[in-house]
Amino acid sequence: MLAVDDATKPPTVRLLLGDAPRLDQIPTQASRIRRDLWNAVVDYRSGQRYLWNGLLAQREDESSPQDRAQFLILPTVSESELDQWRAQFVSTQLPLVADRPALQAQAERWRDKRLGTTDLPAALRGRWNAELKKAVAQRLTNWFVAQSLSVPTDQATLRREALSLAQDRNMAAVTRRTKRCVVEGSPEAHRRFELIEPRDAGELYKAMHRRDVLVFAVVACFVRSDPSASPTRLRHTRRLEEYVRYKARYGLARGPGNPSSIFTSFAD
Repeated sequence: MLAVDDATKPPTVRLLLGDAPRLDQIPTQASRIRRDLWNAVVDYRSGQRYLWNGLLAQREDESSPQDRAQFLILPTVSESELDQWRAQFVSTQLPLVADRPALQAQAERWRDKRLGTTDLPAALRGRWNAELKKAVAQRLTNWFVAQSLSVPTDQATLRREALSLAQDRNMAAVTRRTKRCVVEGSPEAHRRFELIEPRDAGELYKAMHRRDVLVFAVVACFVRSDPSASPTRLRHTRRLEEYVRYKARYGLARGPGNPSSIFTSFAD
């Protein structure tokens, strides 16, 4: 999210971004996979399927009957497939701890008991995270290609495009991140929301009443109407676009090229 502050020289742009990991074009081992897509592949324990709505992966139990009928089902890994990934990893990595029987037994127990990453020998944890990320990214890539769909744009790409546009307009950028939280008090209480920190929301509110502001979001965000409430309840949240309505320009980036139209609209 970009908030223009023309009281400084050069103008300052406050940039707020969601903190969810994102898939970077054709995913690579070095990229950070978007949280919604990551969950869609690895969340087999919930028993829920995930649907691709063209922008995000959404759980089937959070979707309307119409959505369930029209959206494609993403390729969630099965428990047996994950077992195969674990077994393959251990078979290729055991030579690294072959001279230490205790660590070898620890790795085999991790595989057989389906334990978490922290239960692996420390020397293998980073390797497993990298291998798992690579396997998930490849699974996603294969699925999108098979469906003749473009691999989703990641936040980093949109951020780079937005920062370039800000630079072209002689704007400096400051980053602020949202916090992903579960809210209570409705049938959607199990959903996680990207919440803007109260202090950041307050700064934005003040800025909107002092100058022209563009609010640029790369993920749907929410603002707490009652920051003191803990835990946060759904009735105490407002969509960011509602929070800034009539006080600032708002734009939610949908893909490459879209930030340019948002900036152009703000300049007009």
